[in-house]
Amino acid sequence: MAPRRRHVLVAGAMGLFSLVTGCSGFSKPGWSDVNREIQSAPGVTGADIIGGPGGGLGTTVSGTITLDVTADELPDAFEEAWRRGVEVIHEMFDPGQAIDVAVRGVISDGTEIPAYELLEHEEPVPTTMSHFYEHYGIG
Repeated sequence: MAPRRRHVLVAGAMGLFSLVTGCSGFSKPGWSDVNREIQSAPGVTGADIIGGPGGGLGTTVSGTITLDVTADELPDAFEEAWRRGVEVIHEMFDPGQAIDVAVRGVISDGTEIPAYELLEHEEPVPTTMSHFYEHYGIG
C-alpha cells in the first residue's frame, strides 16, 4: 500500500474513532453534564434528567429534580435548578429542534411542580424547550 494512502486510511479511522467515542477536540455536552449542572444549584439533592424519543418523531426531555427545600421555596429553587439545566440542554441540540418537556421538581413531602408551571401561559399549551429558551433569554 502506498504511504500516502495509508495515512489517509489511518486519519479516517482516527476520525471515525473520535466520533464514536466522543474524543474529539469539540464535543457537545451530554445528560450527565445537564444533571451535574442542575445539582450545583442550591437545595438540589438529586437530578435524573434524560432525553429520548417522544411521541411521533420528536425528542422528549423528562425526569425529576429532587430538592431539599420547603413547599414555599420549591418554585424558586426549582426555577434556578431547571434554568441551569436548560442552559446545557441548549448546547446539545439544534436551535429549531422540537423537544417536548416532561420535567418536575419534587420535595421530600411529595409536593411537586411540573416545569410548565414556571411559564406564564394563559391557557395550557404543549411545553417545549423553545418555551424555556425564551423564558430564560437563551439563544
